[in-house]
Amino acid sequence: MAHNAEAGPIISLQLDSADPGRDAAFWAAITGGQAVSGASPAIRPLPGRGPWFGLCTGSDRKSGKNAMHLDVRAESREVDAVGYAVSVGAAIVSDAQSLAWVVMTDPSGDEFCILDAPSAAVETGEFG
Repeated sequence: MAHNAEAGPIISLQLDSADPGRDAAFWAAITGGQAVSGASPAIRPLPGRGPWFGLCTGSDRKSGKNAMHLDVRAESREVDAVGYAVSVGAAIVSDAQSLAWVVMTDPSGDEFCILDAPSAAVETGEFG
């Protein structure tokens, strides 16, 4: 796997998966990256957009909370990122309306969060 030199000090994240090929397609759809097939499926990020994701076969069914999870930011407020995630295989775990994120699971049952897109004020640094 060639790594993204622009990713910073963390060049790849390895995720356990019940079905690496399926989960590579899922995470590519969610992140906008490119699924790379082979013995070790992975997601190549868009240039300047972070580390590779490697999908490793995990034989044990997950139980309990993940030791670590991914937070995915919605690209814009005009796109229903949660609805899109559900349409490609995610499930909603918790959607507390008072929070700026929704807890979801990927097709293998691992938790991740979709965070609200940043507001224009956050993006420009103008807070009133």
